[in-house]
Amino acid sequence: MDLTRICCETVRETDLEATSIINVCLPFGEYVAGRFVCYGPVPEHPVSPLAFFERAIDRGIDFDAVGVQLYFPARDMVAVSRLLDEYARFGKPVHITETWFIAFVLAHSRHKFVYWQDRPCVTRDVVEAHEKAFAFFGGMTHEIVYDQDHLLLTSENYGDLILTHEFALYVQKRGFQVRACRRKDPESKGRVENVVKFVKRNFARHRIFTTVDQLNEDCLAWLKRTGNALMHHTTKKIPAEVFALERQTLRPVHQINIHPRMSITRTVRKDNTIWFEGNRYSVPLGTYNGKDKVVGIELSDSHLRIYDPETGEWLADHERSHLKGQLIQNTHHRRDRTKGIHAYLESVAGKFNDVPLAMNFLEEILKRKSRYIRDQLQLIERVLDEFSPSAAEQALHYCMKYRLYGATDFADAARHFELRVEKPLPPVELVKPLDALNPDVWKAKPQIRQFEIYADILRGG
Repeated sequence: MDLTRICCETVRETDLEATSIINVCLPFGEYVAGRFVCYGPVPEHPVSPLAFFERAIDRGIDFDAVGVQLYFPARDMVAVSRLLDEYARFGKPVHITETWFIAFVLAHSRHKFVYWQDRPCVTRDVVEAHEKAFAFFGGMTHEIVYDQDHLLLTSENYGDLILTHEFALYVQKRGFQVRACRRKDPESKGRVENVVKFVKRNFARHRIFTTVDQLNEDCLAWLKRTGNALMHHTTKKIPAEVFALERQTLRPVHQINIHPRMSITRTVRKDNTIWFEGNRYSVPLGTYNGKDKVVGIELSDSHLRIYDPETGEWLADHERSHLKGQLIQNTHHRRDRTKGIHAYLESVAGKFNDVPLAMNFLEEILKRKSRYIRDQLQLIERVLDEFSPSAAEQALHYCMKYRLYGATDFADAARHFELRVEKPLPPVELVKPLDALNPDVWKAKPQIRQFEIYADILRGG
């Protein structure tokens, strides 16, 4: 309590216009019961935050506001609202003092953009931040390098990045390349980490939070007068001036539907059509997969567009009919898109010794992963080229035995059996005999010393 008093008085003496906030990092009661702390040792007699504020007011400590940090509270919004009401009874403004931001920086000019939020980010927020950044820059780059983040990246996968589902759909729609910074690599992470530190220390420190919209407006103004207007420490150039040239190399940004709405859905029928307003609209042959395949619909006055909600892929675009009982069909929807797949299956199966078993295996993959069958077959072909026929055959029997119908499972099994294959040892070079043409060499005898000589040496003689 004495330390709190000293801090508040020091703030008053240093700057009369400064706002002193007593901040609470662990606002809920179970933190006290469980004896949790943010930093340092656990006190012998922990005090709840509400009790601490009551003591501070009773002892006349002069502070301006109550700060409450809410990271991931295990409460619904009713409980959070009740918590804030408890802190509001002290007659001080309550500030939710934890904010989050996403920073973008162009590699050449160092031109920056920052987007703030008053809650933890989810993948959809990251996508929204990208759209705002592209609008701010007036274009988009061909490649974006990311610091490691679980909202974007599931695994580096030895360079074959596995993105989160929603972000992967966005990358596919926008068509830019993704590269991830290596873990604990300051050379690749430093550029954006320096921007984060710059924003925290130069813009955010000591700034009073009112609303997130106001914070974003203030940040844009700061970028204009400071963040992008001052000379960069490394390049010795002003980012805004260099950006005027770099902007010409950016790709144009076209409007896309980044968050398809699922307000209108229909189930695909066996004849690869959907019912809507008394009419049937076609979808590509093969869309119906024997299950309750659901598609989304986007309407305008003259058109009806159908998309796959799982991938965001647009499946069909029809003129909207205002009649009843009509079949609206695109001619290319009647074409069998799987034609040629079976020839590819037979080609890959022919590379195995047991062709019928391999064909059964590949057909099972086709049933389960029809959308990615070409990728599956290409991976299996690479495995067959990389590993021995013996390892590939053992992997095939293993996958069929345990019903592992996937190219990655086959690849892992082949790699396992390849390690067990006994490889021939490299030929051992024979000892080169002495030159038979020079008998003086092989007839030579080494000098023989008496044992006493070595004994004297060991005695130090």
